[in-house]
Amino acid sequence: MRNDKRLNFLFSPSNSWIIPAILCCLTFISGIAKAGPGQVEFEEGMAFQFGDGVAQDWSAARKKYQEASTLGNHGASHHLGLMYRHGDGVDKNLTMAVSWMEKAAGQGSSDAMNDLGVYYKDGLGVDQNYTRAASWLRKGSELGNAFAEFNLGLMYTSGLGGEIDLNKSAKLYEAAAFSGYNAAQRNLGILKNMRGKNTYDQTEAYAWLLIASINKDSYAPAIFRELASAMSP
Repeated sequence: MRNDKRLNFLFSPSNSWIIPAILCCLTFISGIAKAGPGQVEFEEGMAFQFGDGVAQDWSAARKKYQEASTLGNHGASHHLGLMYRHGDGVDKNLTMAVSWMEKAAGQGSSDAMNDLGVYYKDGLGVDQNYTRAASWLRKGSELGNAFAEFNLGLMYTSGLGGEIDLNKSAKLYEAAAFSGYNAAQRNLGILKNMRGKNTYDQTEAYAWLLIASINKDSYAPAIFRELASAMSP
């Protein structure tokens, strides 16, 4: 077999760093490819927004998010919506916030779907519309977004836009609760402690309120103590 001096150079003890370096570069390139379109620009935008390794610069963050959004990155579109929602680095503009949220939702952001649901529920930047609110929250819930599950559960609990349905509320709260959302754990505990309802199960109520308390929900501890004092050992 021909002795290839180029291979000898690569495997020479004095050049043992070359192979790991090449593998590292290939891993980095592969990571960028797997990240998806616009992910690099999105992360650069977050670095500017939060001052992570660079000076905080809202203008630079917005430009990077716009670049990433153009490439189809839904996280960037969602962040732009939040910037206009709260007036971070731009003039507060709810109409623009809704526009960016709609783009993010169209690109697949379940967080944006949840936000749009809340906007339509509360009439923020749009005319209040419970049907559209429920539609967006349902789409977010189907993607497993805990906030959308919780907010849709609230609509069923209060009967906004339709009939009160505590069974549907309980299922949605439960899905969000298992995702670790403490407000959903607390609300599920409350539903489970409602006597005379199909959701009633005092033992489960105790468990969920305890979990919500451990997870530092603000309201759960007082409700939990009241329930625990009324239960037998």
